[in-house]
Amino acid sequence: MPTQLLDPFQDKELAALLDVPFQFQRRPVPLPADERLAYRLAVLLLLLRDCSRGNKSTLKRMHFLDWAVTDMDRAEAVKGMKNLDELGRTIRYDPLVDAALRFAGAEKLVTIESSRIALTEHGLAFLKAIDSDTELLAAEKAAMRMIGKGVLEGWF
Repeated sequence: MPTQLLDPFQDKELAALLDVPFQFQRRPVPLPADERLAYRLAVLLLLLRDCSRGNKSTLKRMHFLDWAVTDMDRAEAVKGMKNLDELGRTIRYDPLVDAALRFAGAEKLVTIESSRIALTEHGLAFLKAIDSDTELLAAEKAAMRMIGKGVLEGWF
C-alpha cells in the first residue's frame, strides 16, 4: 500500500535510527539595517518632520515616502512630480512601516487617529537626538531634502 511507504514508523530500522536525543540551539540571525525597527522608526519620524506639512501625514503617504527615500533614484524621480500618475513605477507598501508606526504610537512618539499620523513632542525630542549626529542617516536625510514637502496628500 502506498500509505505504508510514507509512514516511517513502519520500518523498525528507521525508527531506531531516529530514536536519538537531540536539542535545538538558538543562533543569531543577521537582520539587514533597513529591516531593523530603530532604523525604520527614525526614518519615519524624519519623514513626518521633513517631508510633511504640520508634522502630519496619512498612512498611504508615509508608505510612499518611505519607499521614495530608500533610493536616491526614486527620490530624484519623485522630486519634480506633479501627481502620482507621472511616476510610472510600482510602489512597494512595506509591512515594516506599519509595525514601526504601531511601535511609535505605543511609545507616544506619534499619535495615530484613523489613518492620520502626527508627530508628538516626544517624537520631536527623539529627532533632536538623531540630528545631533550629522552622519546618522545622511543618505536618507539627503533624499528627504531633495523631495521636500512636495508630495501632496491629495495624490493619495
